[in-house]
Amino acid sequence: ISTNKYVILLIFDVVFLILGALMEAASIVIMTVPILIPLFKALNIDLVHFGVLLAILMSIGTTTPPVGTVMFVICKITGLSVEKYTKIMLPWFALMVGVVVILTLIPQIIMFVPGLLATDSHFHTSCRNDYSLQVGGDGLGFGKVKSFIIVEKLLLQKVYWTVVH
Repeated sequence: ISTNKYVILLIFDVVFLILGALMEAASIVIMTVPILIPLFKALNIDLVHFGVLLAILMSIGTTTPPVGTVMFVICKITGLSVEKYTKIMLPWFALMVGVVVILTLIPQIIMFVPGLLATDSHFHTSCRNDYSLQVGGDGLGFGKVKSFIIVEKLLLQKVYWTVVH
């Protein structure tokens, strides 16, 4: 289809969003990962980046109809119908897909923390060189990471209150 790794990753995103809506995550992972790892290695796509994207896409799949197990739990707890839940969550689904596209096209966002935590000197060096997210010339500081965490908490609270009320 393409030799551009970003085109392949975007195709991967679309296919796995569709699969996530139709099947359980464990089944998808067991059937597809052994096939995709050699492809991603050949295209020089970091397997940590792939794994994080896969986990996020599978999480989105658990919240989307028709098979979303988390969706059914939320509907049961809140008393919402699947139709009402879907209508409420549509903007949030769009936001989640947008985040996945950003994470796909900017792997530095995902690879920043593994680069800091890596104990293997080769991996650590390659992550710091290839995946360091430069903000203001000295990398992404703790203050900015803390801000990301606060924004994430606020978004999750907003989703909760939107669904419950």
